[in-house]
Amino acid sequence: MSSVSAKAAVNASHFDGAYKAVLRAAATADHSSLPHREQLGLAPERANRKSSIRKVAGALRRGDLSALSRLISKEADAQARGFDLVSSAMGRWRWLYDAVSDDTSRDILIFVLAYRALGWPRVRMPLNTEEYWRQAALVEKALSSDDRIPAPDVLDQDLARISLAEWGFDIDLYSRTVDVLAQFVCQQYRCETAAADISPSAGEVALDCGACFGDTALNFASKVGPQGRVFTFEFLPVNLAILARNLELNPELADRISIVESPVWSEHGTPLWIHGDGPRALVNDQEAGADGKATTVSIDQFVADRDLDRVDFIKMDIEGAELDALRGAAETLRRFKPRLAICLYHRLSDIHEIPWLIDQMGLGYRLHIRHFTVYGTETVLFADAR
Repeated sequence: MSSVSAKAAVNASHFDGAYKAVLRAAATADHSSLPHREQLGLAPERANRKSSIRKVAGALRRGDLSALSRLISKEADAQARGFDLVSSAMGRWRWLYDAVSDDTSRDILIFVLAYRALGWPRVRMPLNTEEYWRQAALVEKALSSDDRIPAPDVLDQDLARISLAEWGFDIDLYSRTVDVLAQFVCQQYRCETAAADISPSAGEVALDCGACFGDTALNFASKVGPQGRVFTFEFLPVNLAILARNLELNPELADRISIVESPVWSEHGTPLWIHGDGPRALVNDQEAGADGKATTVSIDQFVADRDLDRVDFIKMDIEGAELDALRGAAETLRRFKPRLAICLYHRLSDIHEIPWLIDQMGLGYRLHIRHFTVYGTETVLFADAR
């Protein structure tokens, strides 16, 4: 056995042991009294039923992960339904555990998978700490009660104006507690590792795929400085209207931002149907139930059309279209090897398929996983080229 194969085998064994240990502890845990999504103004997350706790614990004691998978699939809520813990995806989880470049990523992967399997009453995410909730209270207090604008109906709450000076950003914008926490307090699109600080830097060109209300674009504009450039992609009119309001509040930063009113996809110039509203809007080829139509842009064609001579950072949070968008960015990745921040949480399979796609390009990317909420969403893959 080669040294590489031996290392992978050891890591696979470590994954199995760590995963079973977290699930074993979680199977009989009850964190339902801890603060959760509702304290952030979000709808409650349905909890997995507890009637099978003894069966789950028994399956874990026997090491019968196939039985565990069947139990979870039978009893799971909408978030975890269909999550096949082992029979079809276990090999990919082992591969990913071996492929990531740091122990923090391995620990987070274990917790994210356990959370997806057993739900929030049984698995306490690492970010669910007193400090997180202290910061949430500070953000809530800083949100204006007088200066508010309507948000898309899907959010069921208004957006309030907030100054982010307390958190080190010379930015004002309309937002929500949960978004300020993720974007500016927890720094959702920044990953500090022993080898690199994976985030935009002064003078760089950053692509913000999935602008929504513009918080990421403003964050990146503050980092790239007056010599840098941010291209932010958003196609939904209601989101674009709020994005425009937020840019108006920050004219100096707005000068560094260019808006591209198209969804990012694998192919350029493809008409797709719009489904959903606000931050949850997405595009696909399904006409039934659609709310409109949009024409796609691929990153490779966009870079060519703009004659860009550098792309330093790419962020994607595009409601499950990340795989397609990355396929349409293959040449840009080969040419520039930009640092990446790609959301993994929209589909369970994305957690392993997106890192696999990047790894198979053979560009020497180091992979890191971070998670930026106390619940199941906002898992991000960071990648930097060696």
